[in-house]
Amino acid sequence: MTHGTDESLNLSGPGVRPLAVDVGRHAGRVAGALYLVCGLSVLQVGIVAPAVIDQQWAFLGVGACVVLLGVVTIGLAVLLSDQLLARLFGWAALVLIFGAAGLTSLGLLFANASRWNVGSLVYLLAPIFGFYLLRRPWAIAVVVADGVGYAVVLWFTDGVAVPGSQWFFLMAVLAATAVMVGGLADRADRLTRAEREARLELAASHTQLEARVADQVDQLARLERLRRFLSPPIADAVLSAGTNDILQPHRRRIGVLFCDLRGFTRFTATAEPEDVVELLEEYHESVVSVLGHHQASIGAFAGDGIMAYFGDPILVEEPARAALWAAQDLHGPMGRLLEVWRGRGFDLGYGIGIAYGYATLGMVGTESRCDYTPIGSVVNLAARLCDEARSAEIVLDHRAHAAVAGLVRAECCSLELKGFDGAVEAYRVAAPSPGGMVRPLRNVG
Repeated sequence: MTHGTDESLNLSGPGVRPLAVDVGRHAGRVAGALYLVCGLSVLQVGIVAPAVIDQQWAFLGVGACVVLLGVVTIGLAVLLSDQLLARLFGWAALVLIFGAAGLTSLGLLFANASRWNVGSLVYLLAPIFGFYLLRRPWAIAVVVADGVGYAVVLWFTDGVAVPGSQWFFLMAVLAATAVMVGGLADRADRLTRAEREARLELAASHTQLEARVADQVDQLARLERLRRFLSPPIADAVLSAGTNDILQPHRRRIGVLFCDLRGFTRFTATAEPEDVVELLEEYHESVVSVLGHHQASIGAFAGDGIMAYFGDPILVEEPARAALWAAQDLHGPMGRLLEVWRGRGFDLGYGIGIAYGYATLGMVGTESRCDYTPIGSVVNLAARLCDEARSAEIVLDHRAHAAVAGLVRAECCSLELKGFDGAVEAYRVAAPSPGGMVRPLRNVG
């Protein structure tokens, strides 16, 4: 049994206004209290002044019925569950409101209409509750029933000097009261509907706000994951696509670039650890800055080795050309960096390998530590070509060279690479191409 209000339930029925459960309970308690007051008043008159009553026991019986209805009404309003109250309220309201007129007519008939003062109070109560609880046609029917019932009583009883005037006076009071209460009820209905619509709009706004917050939280979580292996601008661009599909394993043709330092092992054997850390920081900062400018995704750092790839997750028109353009742009900052370290007495260089082909890309690792990276022979090939590159040299595989044909002057060579059967055709690019031969690439997606 529930006594709280379930806002999803309305009290309704044949001709009854839609009311909230708590309103119905309140109306039931008030109606029951008024039944008790009127019933006890009738019993008091029947007991204290039996001489003015034509049929005492019948009069007392009607009073007892009114008291009993009051007790039952209050009990049902308090004890019934919300669901059962919603189911029974409509019919119960009609029975109680129309029953008030019938019981009052019987009481007046048994007591003699000249003693109408106490019993006629119920005639006033029925239309009040009728116009408050019932739709307008049914509320008007209550007034008509009251008028007809009292007219019948006046017709069959004696002792009233001017029955017509008495009936007119009572009906005028009933009609005026009914109109006033009906207007208030209609206004209350409008206010209730407006409040309900406002609550629904507020709930819809809250729902939309919660959805937006949840979406933003999800985007932040995705951005946090993406920024572990992508630069923030690229991670933001991936998020703008609004999908996680790109994080799932997929195949795509990409350009892979490997860059590492020449003489780094000898350098670490003779330099102080602080010098090694400082060199790596400056080296990584220089390379990553250039690669990020060319929309590269940084795949891995392995000591002095850096792997980057072009064409995923940010699509470019020509991944091989993007890799070559980035590699050529590395000549300037890398030359200046290594010149500084040569001035400190360290003979260092760098080499770059570029391969072009299909790879499988996606999340690799465990839930606690994972990376977004390419897997495939094109990655291994770029790493091996980087190993074969001389200082300040770029080595291309034959697919990458075909994709950039005419943009660079390259020397064809055959290389024996670890992990590859037979000689591998490759192309050595010793110096940057003349300015303007390769153009920056636009985003495709």
